[in-house]
This record gives sequence, structure tokens and C-alpha cells, in this order.
Amino acid sequence: MVPADGFWEWETVGKKKIPWKFTRPDGEGFCMAGLWERWINQGEPLETFTIITTSSNGLVSPVHDRMPVILTPDVAEQWLERPDAGFLRSIADDFLIKTSAPAGSLRVESVQAELKF
Repeated sequence: MVPADGFWEWETVGKKKIPWKFTRPDGEGFCMAGLWERWINQGEPLETFTIITTSSNGLVSPVHDRMPVILTPDVAEQWLERPDAGFLRSIADDFLIKTSAPAGSLRVESVQAELKF
């Protein structure tokens, strides 16, 4: 799992990239589905992680075609208790992709003015 208080997507408009921040309406944090792995690269340990994505919901789709899989508290608990590949595949196929971030669970705000490049 990847804890977060929001995520960003960049909308492409012509040659411009416009940043949008997605958060919970109540400002609370949430967990995104993710995988972590430690492996050896040329004799040195390397820790990596990835955030699992799914097709975007109605709020995110005008900005991007994908979004992070957001875990409900119940599924987050299961995610930590059963981190084997078979379990992850079954909840991804049967639950996560169909129920990630239902309508009203996120809000979006333009943050372009806040960013300095």
C-alpha cells in the first residue's frame, strides 16, 4: 500500500501540461494499491515500488484515462494480511478495478498557480 493525501494528474492541452490535484473531500489521507520489492542489482540491494492503476472514474477521466487504485479501509486491511500473488489477482479482478474511488469520494482542484517551474 502507498499512503497519500492526494495524487496528481497532468492534463495535456495542446503543448501545455496542466496539473490537477485529487484529494478526499474531507482532507483525510487514503491508501493506494501498490507493490514493493527488494532485489539485488549488481550486488547492491534496490528497493522499488509501483502504484497500481485502473481506468479513471468520472471525476478523473476528463484529465487522464487512468488513476491509482484507491483502497477502502476494509480492502487495505486485507491487502496487508494476504500479500500473495493469487490474492492480489483475485481482488484486482473481482473488486478493486470495479470499486476504486466511487463518485463523490474525491475532489479535484487546479494547482497550476501554486507550482513554480
